[in-house]
Amino acid sequence: MTRRLEPKTVATVVYRFDAPPQDVFDAWLDPDFAGKWWFTSPTSEMNTTRIDGRLGGEYEIVDRRDGITYRAIGTFIEFERPSRLAFTFAMPEMSDAVDEVTITIESDGDGSRMTLEHVCYRDFKEPYESGWGMMFGELDKLLRIRATNK
Repeated sequence: MTRRLEPKTVATVVYRFDAPPQDVFDAWLDPDFAGKWWFTSPTSEMNTTRIDGRLGGEYEIVDRRDGITYRAIGTFIEFERPSRLAFTFAMPEMSDAVDEVTITIESDGDGSRMTLEHVCYRDFKEPYESGWGMMFGELDKLLRIRATNK
């Protein structure tokens, strides 16, 4: 059973995409697309992404890199297409902490501005901000490729 911990800090990342809010929102929910950027890295040897993209739906991302298997799991707790998405975030092999992540997406000219707030129950502010930032850089590239191929 997961015990409720007191939040240590909030990691915040703001990123601008040259894609409409709907595309950015959907990038979180399409397992094939999300499996290319969400919780993956250039050194991924294997990735399995399962996403039930609805309120109360669950996700599981299993990624193996550098000989180590990482697993992220959670449940969608807010779902307001295309502007807000929130979910729990846990890595059970590393900790019994269950974090909460909230995504807000706003139109920004011809693109979108996405703000992520990750309520951390461990002192992981800097690693989470760095990790999410790297993932969003990859997401940005993938959204640009997708737009070019439409």
